[in-house]
Amino acid sequence: DFERSPAEKGEHIDWTEYAHDWKIEDLKNKKNPQAQSFSKRCRTLGGDVHLQLAKLYENGVFDEEINTEAAFFHVQKAADLGEREAHVILRKLYAGISQDHLVDYSVPE
Repeated sequence: DFERSPAEKGEHIDWTEYAHDWKIEDLKNKKNPQAQSFSKRCRTLGGDVHLQLAKLYENGVFDEEINTEAAFFHVQKAADLGEREAHVILRKLYAGISQDHLVDYSVPE
């Protein structure tokens, strides 16, 4: 609650009153009210990344050939992380409904 920086006071400053007395280990004990929100966002972000990786494998970006096994793996991981589009892809795959993703893939029994 400074109107100006303590250095601008023009007098000798005892910086100890402005310094923090904490260690980095103290942060683990401090509750973060945003932790649950961050956790949910990270899970969603992870699912999106896996879904995008699945699309890249399906389009042959990483290999000269399409890698449907890797694409299926990443769709499963995306679904595990709550990605809705991945859930829809898996439901259609297991139900035998035609779709735009993993068209030539046969679900293992």
